[in-house]
Amino acid sequence: MRITEGKGVDIVIDSIGGNLTGEAIKSLSRNGILVTIGYSAGTTFSANITDFVWKGLQMRGQSLNGWFDRDAEKEIWNQLMPLLEDAKLKPLIAKVYDAEEVAEAQRFLIEERPFGKVLIKF
Repeated sequence: MRITEGKGVDIVIDSIGGNLTGEAIKSLSRNGILVTIGYSAGTTFSANITDFVWKGLQMRGQSLNGWFDRDAEKEIWNQLMPLLEDAKLKPLIAKVYDAEEVAEAQRFLIEERPFGKVLIKF
């Protein structure tokens, strides 16, 4: 809200879930949309229903699996990769593990419920 001078954002794409989903809802502007695509921080959250009623919010759950054919997927990656390379998109990475540590990485995900992605380096 501070960054938008109190207006809020039009859309949030939430790949984290858990308590952060409730916080994401608070950041939405009037008629804002929350699209949740993941839940590494948990599957439940708290929200005030009046935010949805008075602000006219929408919430959608989406899986990206099977949306695109090969050509469309290639085009999407062609658009995303330059944004990543130029650091215009910066994924939040919690921890990087070597391939030999995959069991520890899984334990970390389950027990620590990190904020950000956990990567396996091959």
